[in-house]
Amino acid sequence: MTIETKDIYSTQGNKIGQQYIYKLDLEGKEISNIILVHSTVKSIESIELINFSENELNQIAKYHVSKRKMQYILGRYAMKTAVNNLISHNNMIEIGYGLLGYPIVSRTNQAIEITLSHCENEAIAIAFNKDIMLGIDIEKINIERQDVLEKVTTNREHIINEKINLPSITFMTLIWTAKEALSKAIKTGFTVDMEIFQVKNIFEKGGVYYIDFLYFPTFSAIGKVVKDKIVTIAYVKKIDMSNYVLNVNYQMESTDNYLINY
Repeated sequence: MTIETKDIYSTQGNKIGQQYIYKLDLEGKEISNIILVHSTVKSIESIELINFSENELNQIAKYHVSKRKMQYILGRYAMKTAVNNLISHNNMIEIGYGLLGYPIVSRTNQAIEITLSHCENEAIAIAFNKDIMLGIDIEKINIERQDVLEKVTTNREHIINEKINLPSITFMTLIWTAKEALSKAIKTGFTVDMEIFQVKNIFEKGGVYYIDFLYFPTFSAIGKVVKDKIVTIAYVKKIDMSNYVLNVNYQMESTDNYLINY
């Protein structure tokens, strides 16, 4: 695994954020996955919008809520950087949407897939070749979401927590991230009955949670609690993501000097 750090600058040349780029070669193949985590920015309007297509700029102009605009721009930064690192040059790629809302890569002749998740002032993206199936989710552990999480956590899944003994809200958030990551990997999102994403088993090792699914035996997920958030990647079992997750810290430099304008 190799790691690179890139800064995000404003149009005035001020540093307003940061990206970490992680690259992993799988099974000796010429495949690299890149995860990027963005720090906060002082003002979303001041981000330098380099390599954004006309369609993407038009989409940005449609957002009237600063938080949504921030997530869109940070997400595009993450995905574009991931894809351009995967194909080893700076293409003027465009990120659009599939029919069910998943991101798709265009303006490139290579078969590239992308998965993305936002949480507050962070965006994490993974770019990968089409012969791999991956999905990622990052969620904040938030007690205010307990009622929603209770509705999508089954009795069978609650029993699993008797073994790993996480605080209830942390456990239910972990379950949610696993289901959402899987839904992204198979490109349905939550447009189908969430019962099909039920978790079968979880075991913990070294602070990492290894997750199996009841109705998708060919998939696994790995989750990690990072401060007040959980990051989970779902993937086909034929590839081994454990080393990747163990070595990615999902930690940025201190963001105390960054202020976000909503």
